[in-house]
Amino acid sequence: MISARCGSVQPELTEFGCFGPPDSVSSSDCQRHMEKYDANIDISVVTVSYNSSAVLPHLLDVFRDSGLAVTVVDNASTDGTRELVRSNYPEVELIENSTNLGYGRAANVALKGAETPFVLLLNPDVTLHLEQVIKLLRRAKDHPCASIISAATTLEKYDENVEVESVEVVLGAVMLLNMNRLKEVGFFDEKFFLFFEETDLCRRSIDHGLEVLLCRDILMPHVKGRSTPSSEKIQFVRNWHYAWSQCYFNRKYGYERALTVRMQVYKIRMKALLARLLGNRPLYKKYLAKAAGRYAFMCGIEAFDDYDRPQMFD
Repeated sequence: MISARCGSVQPELTEFGCFGPPDSVSSSDCQRHMEKYDANIDISVVTVSYNSSAVLPHLLDVFRDSGLAVTVVDNASTDGTRELVRSNYPEVELIENSTNLGYGRAANVALKGAETPFVLLLNPDVTLHLEQVIKLLRRAKDHPCASIISAATTLEKYDENVEVESVEVVLGAVMLLNMNRLKEVGFFDEKFFLFFEETDLCRRSIDHGLEVLLCRDILMPHVKGRSTPSSEKIQFVRNWHYAWSQCYFNRKYGYERALTVRMQVYKIRMKALLARLLGNRPLYKKYLAKAAGRYAFMCGIEAFDDYDRPQMFD
């Protein structure tokens, strides 16, 4: 439901010269008009990277010569990501964090300094075209009561016959943020390291009477796990924080009590033991990490230590 404060239409924002019927927009037209109206651009782009050198160039190439302000917030990569951006994309703003802040905290660094009315937050491994960005921005302007608008990130969610759908949550890989609306809600909850931070943001937006929309006729594919190379250690950290974040989210909104957390820890430990007896090491490590994450939450341990380093990361 839309609140009364969303009943009024926002003042019309500066439009690109390439705004017209959807089928009339071409990549070259968008690039030409973006350059022409560079001083009045309404949207900037932010991506958070961690050891993303293999996929990041494909994303940054989309916005080369577009006139859009692009920011890469790097979470202390060690694979040459920073050197790649500095050498090959000097027009891109590079924010170099001294430690891995996770997704939400790192995104907040850029969002707090954003000067455009809209910010497109993307994972480094998202595949998209410039004209899709313009189309998504047009939808955002058509729905001024929406704080978050996303595109279909899988073929299962894609439907060329459905333009806009009101949803409870969208994937954090593609989020077009209406900054004026989002400031009413607040940015990402910085208690999260990984997982559920976008779910929390969507929930708070809806609780504020704002809309969360999914444009199902715009496909921006995202393959989970490609942003950062995987390893057994990385998987353990991800599973630990998935369990911790799930507990924190559920406790925050009253979905789960302490007794339930303890019961879940016990059940997951039993699953880990069974997987070990069956000789399934990957499944054993997965359940072990999730049990540890839940137990840590139950003991009052935060996702970050006193030095703002994520738990279990070192």
